Amino acid sequence: MNLFGLYGIWAGVYAAISLQILNVSYWTPLVTASLATAIISAWWWQEYQIEKNSRFWWWVLGIGILILEVSWVLFRWPLGYFTNDLILIWLWYDIWLLARFHLVPAGINWRKQNLFFIINGVLLLSFLILIVKWK
Repeated sequence: MNLFGLYGIWAGVYAAISLQILNVSYWTPLVTASLATAIISAWWWQEYQIEKNSRFWWWVLGIGILILEVSWVLFRWPLGYFTNDLILIWLWYDIWLLARFHLVPAGINWRKQNLFFIINGVLLLSFLILIVKWK
C-alpha cells in the first residue's frame, strides 16, 4: 500500500509540475513530496520495530535528500511523469530495503541480497531500454 501511495504522490507531483497546474516553483512540490517520502519511510521502518536511534534518523534524512536529488534528475529526463514515478519508486524501494536490513541487528545478508539487486538492475535496464518511450 505504501508503494502505491508513494507512486500516487509522485505521479501527482510530476503531473502538476509538467502540466503547470500549480503556480509555484517546481522545487516546492519536489521538496514537499521528498519530505513525505522520508516520513513514510520512517513510519514503515517502525512497522519492523527498528530502534529509533541516531542511525535511524540519519537514514531518514539520507532517504529524504537522496529522493529529492533523484526526483530532480528524473524531472529533467525526457520521459513521461508515470515513467519517472515508476523509476523513482523502484529506486526508493531498493534503497529502503537496503536501509531496513542495515538498521536491524542482524544486518545485511549480502548473499541473499546480491541476487535481488542484480535482478532489479537487469529489470530496470530492460524497462528503460525496451519499454519506455523516450521523448
